Amino acid sequence: MLGYVFQTIGLLYTSAGASGLITGLYVVILPLISIVYLKTRVSAVIIISSIIAFTGLIITSAGAISGPLGWFGDILTMICAIAYAMNLAYLSKRAADFDSYVFSFYQLFIVAVFSAIAIPFIPGEHFIVNSYVIFTIIFTALFAGVLAIFVTTRAMIYVEPSVAGIIFVGEPIFAALTSVWLINEHLSLYTIIGGGIMVMAIFIVSLSKYIESRTSASVSRLPDT
Repeated sequence: MLGYVFQTIGLLYTSAGASGLITGLYVVILPLISIVYLKTRVSAVIIISSIIAFTGLIITSAGAISGPLGWFGDILTMICAIAYAMNLAYLSKRAADFDSYVFSFYQLFIVAVFSAIAIPFIPGEHFIVNSYVIFTIIFTALFAGVLAIFVTTRAMIYVEPSVAGIIFVGEPIFAALTSVWLINEHLSLYTIIGGGIMVMAIFIVSLSKYIESRTSASVSRLPDT
């Protein structure tokens, strides 16, 4: 709920591209939370990949243009990134214990309840109903809500959180590309270079996990001595 709310309000003050990039910081936050909360050991490859990904985010953010209150939107979005990292860490610990459909339903139910409670405290007009609002609610509920949460909940049964965090670094890239496609935002050279660095981080950790899985499979096939 905190992730949704702070990201949505943050978008009032910062650009869609910048919002996606800052949200991507949970890639770096997640391994740190995993060490404390899950008591897991983070490999050197994951640490290096997180540093590379964070470097890419910094470079990309250097080219993001925000309005006069952009810094306020950036702070709100940073809170969103922390909330998403905490959510993923919890999913990694608990997702295997619950049915994915039921767990996804209750997550969204809690988001709906607490968001409804927060409505009176959010400045601006409330309960505006027109075709645009209805379409936006349905579209975000289906794709940013039901589908995203269900797939994430299901995937976290099989993927450790640090690896998931690196994979999810693709989110700011997709956010930047979508902002160009839908609302004609301009991608600067900083964004292109930073995005390339983040893709490299994804490749490094993916290749590392592939080699690790192949090595483990080879060892398991060795006869006992």
